[in-house]
Amino acid sequence: MRSVVLYAAAAALLAAKGQKLQLVVTARESEARVRVEVGSLKFSTQLTLSAGETRWVLLPGGAELTQPFHLPNSAVHISSTADISVVAFNHRAYTGDGAVVTPTDHLGVSYVVFTPSQGPLHKLLAIVNGNSHNRVTATTPFLKAAGKWRYGKSVSVDLRPYETYLVRSRQTLTGTQVTSRHPVAVFAGHQCVSLGGKCDHLYKQMPPLSQLGTEYMVPTTLSCRAKSWAVIVTAEDNTEGNKRFMVIFLSTNRPHDPIMVPLLPSDKLSTSWSLETVEGMSTTVVIFAEQEGSGSVRVCKGSSCSSIPRWNPFRADGKWVWVNVAAGKGKKHLTVEGDSGMVVYVYGGKHRHGYATAGVCSEPRPPVTPPPDPCEGVSCREKEGTCTYVMATVTKPEKGLTPFTITTKNDHRGNRRVSYVRTVTVTIDNLSVVISRHRGQVQSGQKAVLTTDFGLTVSYDWNSRLYIRVPSSYYRHLGGLCGNYNGDRKDDLPTPGGEETKKYYKCCF
Repeated sequence: MRSVVLYAAAAALLAAKGQKLQLVVTARESEARVRVEVGSLKFSTQLTLSAGETRWVLLPGGAELTQPFHLPNSAVHISSTADISVVAFNHRAYTGDGAVVTPTDHLGVSYVVFTPSQGPLHKLLAIVNGNSHNRVTATTPFLKAAGKWRYGKSVSVDLRPYETYLVRSRQTLTGTQVTSRHPVAVFAGHQCVSLGGKCDHLYKQMPPLSQLGTEYMVPTTLSCRAKSWAVIVTAEDNTEGNKRFMVIFLSTNRPHDPIMVPLLPSDKLSTSWSLETVEGMSTTVVIFAEQEGSGSVRVCKGSSCSSIPRWNPFRADGKWVWVNVAAGKGKKHLTVEGDSGMVVYVYGGKHRHGYATAGVCSEPRPPVTPPPDPCEGVSCREKEGTCTYVMATVTKPEKGLTPFTITTKNDHRGNRRVSYVRTVTVTIDNLSVVISRHRGQVQSGQKAVLTTDFGLTVSYDWNSRLYIRVPSSYYRHLGGLCGNYNGDRKDDLPTPGGEETKKYYKCCF
């Protein structure tokens, strides 16, 4: 989801006629001008997306990887002037799959590979290089003999910019370790996986070792006919303790075709996700959420949202809950949002078809570090709960000083560990102005700002940040949770008896 990025040739692992290779591009927080290029085909197209807009882009059939080993300038290069997300789908008659495509700033230099072993045809491994010359080394633990690829032997190849290296093998490539001097994208799959029924093409982008975890939550499908596996793949032996590993979810997905998806570690949580679904396939959204705050979770298509009627407990400790949400058929861009930390997946299928992908974390990236806060000397305490708090008030009236009081009322929006500012009330003499984030109130722009003729400024970002600025004439005349404005933080929160304290109050936790 970063701007000006290179994405790998995600849609091109299966060499077959009649393919439909598509990219689903979504602009995140602002308008994005996007360019899609495949140098080897002299293919280039441009599109302009408004904030939140999704567009499907059809790639030329020649973008598929058809020949093993070196494929010069064959990467699909996608650049953008603003943050975007990309999901790739590869479909033809009676088969197909999809994958979330990782931006270059999340790629790595070390990978471990998984390829399903069941079914005819080839297991596949594609290594896609970026915009610099690179040396890539791969070591496979199981491959008996395939040219220079042999059991336990390391193979090093030099890749030019945007070059792809494709390996096709009748034997499993699971456990193959890939390392490189510069970040690369690694895709792995199978031309036709058979799990006791018809076979289906599966492929996914492998996460780098740096993105693996030590704990995962494994989904279940809606169909009682489906049989599923959690395949654990490690990069080294004896993975005890806190060593990272990869988990692949593999399912027959009956009555549809098989599906495969690398699972997200349970520490890769977000409160906002986006999903892409496929036309004509029955779709299910899988959500794992922290129980605290799960009541706020909504599944949305545009402005139309629905809540989760019933969650299922995931563990005996009550920390996690999960649910499968039927999302119908049709090509949709869905979002899953709430105050709870979540991991999200989507899968679907129809006769002789199936697909599955992880969700795309759609929270905006952290803002650039702001300049020094002019109010740093008046630092408000972290506060939780849903009470009314006096943030600042004039405690020592003096001629020439206009008295004022600023209070906030908070809510926890389903998660009692984190509270948010709901309303801000500014009272001057007997006049009160209420700034509220509730629906029905005026809310415009990124923040509300109230200024007065005596120098008081109150700024509220409609969510959780409140800034109060006062002129120096109020020095040593204030009280409240923002302190007494005397330059000494140690006595900002005294007890009613005037003693210093580190713990100020107990209220509505």
